[in-house]
This record gives sequence, C-alpha cells and structure tokens, in this order.
Amino acid sequence: MDLNNNTILATGGGTGIDFALVRQLAVRGNRVIICGRQESALAKAKAAIHSFMLSLGHQLKLRASASSR
Repeated sequence: MDLNNNTILATGGGTGIDFALVRQLAVRGNRVIICGRQESALAKAKAAIHSFMLSLGHQLKLRASASSR
C-alpha cells in the first residue's frame, strides 16, 4: 500500500495516537483532512502541521444545527 501523496480523511486526528499518525502521513506528502469534536485541538493540530489541507470542526457543527431545524 502506498501511503505517499494521497488525500486522507482522519476522524479524531487532533489528539493522541491519531494526531501522531496524521503527522506522519503529512510528513510523507499526503494532504490530510482532520475532523473531530474539539475545535481547540483541531486548531492546535493544524498549527503544528503546516501541510494540512483542511480541518473540520466548527463547520460540521453549523451544518448539523441548521439541518435539525
């Protein structure tokens, strides 16, 4: 399996083992999209790894709130 130069969606990639994995995937040239419930953890992860394409947190909450109305 080639884990270089892909686009990867990681759920819960802002902390712990998931963050370590995301960091290694980013170092290998992957574009990484992370999502999770803790907006502050996502912001820290995004700042720590500059190759992030996108982090999803607040946007998903807004969509969920709008669709439940």
